[in-house]
Amino acid sequence: MADNISVNVTDKTLTTQPGSVGLNTQVPGQATTVSGAAEATGGIGAGHFVERDIDQNLLKFYSSTHLYDLALTAKNVPVSSPEVEHYMIDDQRPFLTVKTKLEESSAAQVTLPLEARDANFARPYSTLLVPSVAGYAPDGRTRTPGYPLMLLVKGISDETGNPIVHAMNGKKTNPSDEISTVPEIPAGAKAYLLSTALYETQKEVDPDLFLPAPTNVYLQSVGSTISFQTITRHRRSASLSQRH
Repeated sequence: MADNISVNVTDKTLTTQPGSVGLNTQVPGQATTVSGAAEATGGIGAGHFVERDIDQNLLKFYSSTHLYDLALTAKNVPVSSPEVEHYMIDDQRPFLTVKTKLEESSAAQVTLPLEARDANFARPYSTLLVPSVAGYAPDGRTRTPGYPLMLLVKGISDETGNPIVHAMNGKKTNPSDEISTVPEIPAGAKAYLLSTALYETQKEVDPDLFLPAPTNVYLQSVGSTISFQTITRHRRSASLSQRH
């Protein structure tokens, strides 16, 4: 008998967060639902979730459509103004920034203090790599330069949205300890977002919602001069006659 799986519908105000180039397209930890997308974009209506001038060629994408053919068709879009809103989906930022110094702790897990703009990006069961901090060998005492500290996200702080992390290759009091602790992490350190750790069932992995955001593109008609040369048939015939 299949287990009953429920999807949590948002009960708080959703806001989009910036991606790698600064566009507010990221809603980490939220399922792709009509209600969630509408909440994050200001509601359902013209100018928000529903836009009036969406390229119809992009909406005709089927599994059997070749991406190259789609690109050739979609790039030719008639416009009536030199100022156009171009919609794009930004990539997720590759790293998060530690805001304040994290002191070494004997606790099994700690809250990683991140910049406000990085809150909620590191979801439970995802992994983080901190290249500026060396990890430890399996004995928990020997530093391993060149092998950075890896963190496993165990949860999210309700107050700040910062990740609660556990060190995968951290420091140990005794080599026989099963749990390692998080060493000191300096302020400004980069924590790179890695893939989700394999979980026994993927039901515990949070979804991600990505929404297109408009950027103003200013169009201009330009002219160019093209110079080219052609080798004529007469020149080719002359060279052949010389060989005979």
